[in-house]
This record gives sequence, C-alpha cells and structure tokens, in this order.
Amino acid sequence: RCNSRLKKYLNLDNLRSKGIKKAKVHALLNCIALVAGTIALNIGVSASKAA
Repeated sequence: RCNSRLKKYLNLDNLRSKGIKKAKVHALLNCIALVAGTIALNIGVSASKAA
C-alpha cells in the first residue's frame, strides 16, 4: 500500500535525476512527506474529536 501511494501521489515513478544516490534521496524524501502528511492528518482528526 505504501509503495502504491508513493508512486501515485508523490511521483516516485518519474525520477528526473541520474544516479542511485539521488534516487535514494528522492525516495526517502517522499517517504518522509508521506509520513508527515499522515501524522498531520491524524493530529487534525484527534484535535477535532477532543474539542
């Protein structure tokens, strides 16, 4: 599920740079963005339930 979301929503399929290091950095930044978005969404949901 994680890989499909990274490919579909965070453009992991279309790498524009060459090199394994740059591709790895691109993939890791996309993973961080996915996790950060999930955390932000969950914090917003829990804040609205508490109020």
